[in-house]
Amino acid sequence: MRDTFTLQRTGEYLLLLEGSPSNTAPVNYQFNLQPVVDSTAPLTLDTTAPAVIDQSGKTANFSFTLNEATPVLFDKLTNAGFYWSLTGPQGQQVGRHWAYDNQDTSFDGFEHLALAAGSYTLSVDLDGANTGSIPFRLLSANSAQTLVPNTVTTGSLDLARGSSIYKVSLTQGDKVYLDGRSVAGGSLSWRLIDPYGVRVNGSALTTAVDPFVVNATGDYWLVLDGSDGNAANATVNYQFALNKAP
Repeated sequence: MRDTFTLQRTGEYLLLLEGSPSNTAPVNYQFNLQPVVDSTAPLTLDTTAPAVIDQSGKTANFSFTLNEATPVLFDKLTNAGFYWSLTGPQGQQVGRHWAYDNQDTSFDGFEHLALAAGSYTLSVDLDGANTGSIPFRLLSANSAQTLVPNTVTTGSLDLARGSSIYKVSLTQGDKVYLDGRSVAGGSLSWRLIDPYGVRVNGSALTTAVDPFVVNATGDYWLVLDGSDGNAANATVNYQFALNKAP
């Protein structure tokens, strides 16, 4: 629960502490009322940014400008829980949203975001009196590697708790199968995101998933997500192939 609020007027205020009608004995209490100073810093896409919450109730804001329509993906780089939100030229793009484990295969409505050109503010905060440094990044297609279907791909996560993006062109009606061959040094999952930002399928990389059909033509993102449980300094290696089935 957030305990910050904004004062609308200048002057003297009364702070009222009110006991419950059911109290039958004196009640001791302790509190601290302090001003909160939020921060604002520029954000560069595809680059790790630390959201430093060094004061209870603080929000770390990051600003960036897009010169053209750009799909982006929020990449959580820590096993700490936190909230993030995004506002832009069309108003609030993402309300205050809990940052799930990247490896969570349940759909939460936030895969990649199709952002219009304009100026944006991304905000990060923690619950209540919690403080800490929260690393994250906002990935774009510039981070994506080209994926060739029916070809074995070998690689490693650049950050053990982060995500790697592969871009692959598929045609409506294509039947595909993700062959996750191996993972070493940690655990990771995959999710396939269609050109409209909708998750098509996903699972742990080495868990077998039946072939499935894609319903749109265009560029898809195959996202490999490192688990929150991976050691921060681990090297997570993987091997897989995205095969087109006959």
